Amino acid sequence: MLKRIFDRIISKLAVVRKSIFPKKIILNFHNLKDFRSADFGDVCTDLCGDVLDVGLFEEEMKWLNTFADFVSLNTLLNEETKPKKWLVAVTFDDGYASSLSYGLRICEKFDIPMYWFVATQFVIDPRSLPWWDILLHIAKEMDSLLEFDGLQGHYSFNLKYRSEKLRFFYLLSNEFKNLPPSGRDELVENLREAVKPYLDLPENEMVRPSDIANASRSPLLQLGAHSHSHPNLALCSDRELEREVKEGRRLLQEWSGQEVTLFAYPFGKRKYLDPRCPQAVLDAGFQAALTSEMGYINRNCDNFMIPRLCVDGRWDLTTFQARVLATDIISHIKSNR
Repeated sequence: MLKRIFDRIISKLAVVRKSIFPKKIILNFHNLKDFRSADFGDVCTDLCGDVLDVGLFEEEMKWLNTFADFVSLNTLLNEETKPKKWLVAVTFDDGYASSLSYGLRICEKFDIPMYWFVATQFVIDPRSLPWWDILLHIAKEMDSLLEFDGLQGHYSFNLKYRSEKLRFFYLLSNEFKNLPPSGRDELVENLREAVKPYLDLPENEMVRPSDIANASRSPLLQLGAHSHSHPNLALCSDRELEREVKEGRRLLQEWSGQEVTLFAYPFGKRKYLDPRCPQAVLDAGFQAALTSEMGYINRNCDNFMIPRLCVDGRWDLTTFQARVLATDIISHIKSNR
């Protein structure tokens, strides 16, 4: 309720925020779907923070286009003067095919440069389904008892009930995010074996190398690295960390012929990073790295901890507008909790 009230207040002050206090901001999206035809079941819309309705994405771009200039990410990061109007850069993470079929198409409609950070393991192997998509698929499709061994004990979820589907998703999401690559892979296999009698897991919804090669010809699209297997980098060994940072870049450059100079951290929050991570990105020759921490771009930004506003698919247009216009206020409130 308080969030809704805050959003309405900010929307009323929109004219002031847009005209008197112009900012530089990077927006981050993941997966777009047409909610008119997509079937999420009765629970998955509550879980799909990374999935945004394509119609809403277009409305957001249309609103921004009324007062902001869309610029390339490199232009925004290199612009040192105080902007006279809002500057917005658009990024997509992970490598979903919808980033091209929906995202790039709409970006082309509004002449928006698009920076696309791709995790390459999912591109190489269609069977490599991201764990978050495995959880979503199970929550949507299963309505029976699910039992399996996790790495911290035995799990039991009666997925007949909505509350259990939510518990399943959030509990396992937290465990996955806090595992090293080997533990993550082991838990994925345990989960695959547990659901095998009940349902088949689909191939992932990511692009393939040929899609990247074709898309890289677009004058509006630029590629960035997003690791190879999308791990918690802070829990990688030194050797794993180096490989994750370098391998994704090598493959993207091989497929596209583009030079890849920017990196986006998987999961992106400070709690999933340690001091080795920005150093590894710097040592690999990247020019900058982006986080998922909320904030505007200013001259005090660390080039290897650049903030972005990650757009939640559960926000309506009013909430999106409030988050864009009041990122600094919201960030300040969160940091002082």
